[in-house]
Amino acid sequence: MTTDVVTIGPLESVIEARKVLDDHALNHLPVVDDGKLVGILSAADMLKFFMLDRDAAVLNSILVRQAMQFDPVVLSSTANLREAAEKLRSGSFHALPVIYPDKTLAGIVTSSDLIEHLLKQIPRDDGSIRTQHLTPTESNADDFDVSAVVQELKRESAGGNDLGDTEKALLTLHARNKQLNAVFQAADRYVRSGHADHEHTVLVKCIDAMWSLSTRLDL
Repeated sequence: MTTDVVTIGPLESVIEARKVLDDHALNHLPVVDDGKLVGILSAADMLKFFMLDRDAAVLNSILVRQAMQFDPVVLSSTANLREAAEKLRSGSFHALPVIYPDKTLAGIVTSSDLIEHLLKQIPRDDGSIRTQHLTPTESNADDFDVSAVVQELKRESAGGNDLGDTEKALLTLHARNKQLNAVFQAADRYVRSGHADHEHTVLVKCIDAMWSLSTRLDL
């Protein structure tokens, strides 16, 4: 979650909002009035105004409150990452304002935050946790290194042979790693697409599959 959130007031113009978005390379702006969250404004929300009228005087008269989304989907300050992923999966938005019970803004969680968290969990060859992004080549190499062993263990398990704790752990980690790699691939396409809706949908489905697998494997 980002706690140092850039915000805007409802009485600012959409021209000012666009400048803030551009200056900070953002796609979403929580709209705050007297410290309370009253809405959220995205680059997509403003696009229709800039497409319909390019006259600066007209655009300067359009206020943020006329373009923003009222009552946005939010996340409680006590929620966990799974709740954030489920909310992102269920909607077409890419960001969730995080609020305290009195509607004071605590921060914002984006799809990119979830990507970063999940990618850091992909194990390295030495068993440690990754702290930087993988490339697709690295991901494929990891799968290749253990594929023969994994296939043999799967055959043993399918044949009714009991597997030891180490073997079970390897299968579990392999399945989890494949799901995380799928998240990486979807995240890569999402970022390269300029945050298009289709790629966002694919991404959150991959994240949801990752959570589902973790639940089944009791991770």
